[in-house]
Amino acid sequence: IGGGVTHESSSFPDQSIDFGFRLPGVTLVDVLLSYEAKIGDTPVGFILTVNNALDKHYYSGRVGVGAPRTWKLSSTLRF
Repeated sequence: IGGGVTHESSSFPDQSIDFGFRLPGVTLVDVLLSYEAKIGDTPVGFILTVNNALDKHYYSGRVGVGAPRTWKLSSTLRF
């Protein structure tokens, strides 16, 4: 089990242009779960990562809209 927290403070959308407003800050939470098992004699690992686990809607500088909650499941085989 693992995880992380990332905080982005409020900022101007573009440092070179004064739009007259700031983008609000945001705190994002990421989660990681892993599990190892054997299928027959083969060790198998499973990893589930969830980015932006709380599904915060946010803007990120010139990039625009931040990524929504994303899930990724991966597997490894050792032989």
